This record gives sequence, C-alpha cells and structure tokens, in this order.
Amino acid sequence: NPERRLSKFIIDYTGITQTEVDGAPLFADVLPNLATFIGPAALVGHNIKFDPDFLAAGGLHFSNPTSDTWDLAFVLRPDATSYKLANIAADLGLVHDRPHRATDDATITAKVFFELIKIAEGLELDLLTEIERASSRSRSMLSYVVSSLAQNRISTIQTGESHPSIGFDISSIRSRIQRLPGIRPSGATKPVDVEAVNRILGEHGSLSSSMPNFEYRPEQVAMARAVSEALNAPATGGNGRLIVEAGTGVGKSLAYLLPAVLYALNNDAKVVVSTNTINLQEQLLNKDLPVLLQALESAREEGLQVEDLRATQLKGRSNYLCLNKLLRLRANDFQSEPDARMLSKLLVWLRSTATGDRAE
Repeated sequence: NPERRLSKFIIDYTGITQTEVDGAPLFADVLPNLATFIGPAALVGHNIKFDPDFLAAGGLHFSNPTSDTWDLAFVLRPDATSYKLANIAADLGLVHDRPHRATDDATITAKVFFELIKIAEGLELDLLTEIERASSRSRSMLSYVVSSLAQNRISTIQTGESHPSIGFDISSIRSRIQRLPGIRPSGATKPVDVEAVNRILGEHGSLSSSMPNFEYRPEQVAMARAVSEALNAPATGGNGRLIVEAGTGVGKSLAYLLPAVLYALNNDAKVVVSTNTINLQEQLLNKDLPVLLQALESAREEGLQVEDLRATQLKGRSNYLCLNKLLRLRANDFQSEPDARMLSKLLVWLRSTATGDRAE
C-alpha cells in the first residue's frame, strides 16, 4: 500500500525509502497483469504459505501447485542450523546481498530452489519414492516436486538405467553403520606406572613442556596417583574402588584421563568414563582428551603408542534414533504434514549418519 507511511523499523529493516514507495502503483492497478503473468505456473517461495494469503487479501486467488524452499531445505539439508532464506543461501554458497527486498528475495529463492533440486536429483530412487509416499499422504507441498523427480527417474530407468529396489530397506541402513573390530585384551594385566604419572604431571614433567598453559598442581598429581593405584588394585587383590572429592581448579579431568589412557594402552583394555552430563562427555572427548594425547605424543614416553588409542562417546538410548519407531511412523497412514516432513528429513539424514545421534 504505497499510500501508507513507512515506519522507521521497516525503513531500517528493509532499506526501502518513503520516496520509493510514494512512486509505486497501487496493488489493484498491477493485479490484472500479475494474474496474467503467473497464469497456471507453479509457485515457488520461501515459507510460501504467507504469500498466497497476502495476495488473496488483495483480491488475487490461486489454485496453482506450490513448492516451498523452506520445506525442501528442511528435508534435503538436515545438517543446516537455520532455515532462514539468507542462511540457506549462504549454506549453498549463494550470495544474498540485499535481504528483505522483494526482487532480491525472489531471485535468491529461485537460485536456492534450483540448488535444492540438484540435491534432490542426486537421491536414490527408493529414497525419493519414500519421500513422495510420505508427502502425498500428508498433502505436503513437497509432493509436487518430489513426485515429478521420482516419475522422471522411473521413466529413465525404463529406458535401461540400472536402479536399486524401490522401498524402505532397513537392513541396508543397519549394515551401513560401521563397526570397528573390538580390541583384544592382552593376557596378564600390566599396571599403570605410578612414577610415570608423577613424571608426566610433575612440575618439570613432560606435559609442562608440551601442553599449552600447563600448570603444575600438587593436588592433581595426588589424585592421579590415587586413580592409578585404584586401577592397579584388582591385579594385586584389591577392590579398586576410590572416591575423590576435589574442588574447582584441581584439574580433575587430566587426573583421571591420564591413568585411564595409560591403563588402556598398556593392556589393550576398555576404560569407561561415566559422566553426569553430556556436556562433560563432549568436553572430555573433544577438548581434554585430544590435548592430552597430543601432549603425550610430543612427550614421547617410552613404549607408549598413543596413536593406538581409540575413544568414542556413548549416550543414553533416548539420544539415538530408534529404527523400530521410525518404521512405525512410516507405516502410519494418517501422518500429519510435520510428521511426514520429519520422516523425510530423517530418511535423508540416515544416508550420512554413522551413529544415529540426535545431536547431529
């Protein structure tokens, strides 16, 4: 409505000036030409449900097929952290210089659409078929694009292209998840060298010269000795139980990680570190352990093959996708549109995940 004054917020948000609006035609004046221009063509937009309602309020009604780049991005880019138009454009390597301007938004939406279609064209036929099945039952806007791609693929196959079986093959998903061979514990248990722990964590020890910002802490050394002795106790008839209460700043993580690493490497054994929070798990795995291993490698402790250590994160089962529940969701004939969209997203994600961890 060019007869309406722009608020300061809109001017700041879009960059549109009052002078530009004052010279614009009324919507009623452009409506006939716009309706003729669009005709029966399919409509593409980002969060497109807003646009037909907005146009309908101005007297322009559509029954055209529609496709939403938000829906497509949500399903085809499960790794994206945001599905705003500017974020998806950047994620796809596209430049969107002037967001919130109509022509620029429309142009970048078209480019995003074409990039997402390329991704969809790269999906296996069985996956396309599953997404089409879910979207058509829920009457999702995904159906228009995905059904066309599936039909094109089937037509190509009928001319001689080899293809996978159509369907949801849960066994192929299970078989794709990689499992490394288990470690084989050595015969006799080799105790952790307590003196080596002292030497590594000591005031002038190997970690002090190889670990950035390392600070010698007598309490840390005392705790590491106690942990080492607890790990060694079962081999000498002890119970190996230890409770430590240590305040902030002691360096508890290193105090138990170092003996645990030495014990695991010396004996080809598994050591479980159970934490109270997932955040601490991630800190140990992504920060503390890599720093410790790098320092140990630099320290070149005799006979220590640091590169042999393998570490992984294990969470409670509610943190992982349940394939049985996924199968039940797929079998539901009355899926809502959000359920169908999430099912499709999960199926695309299953092509790449090796763990099924919902945090991905």
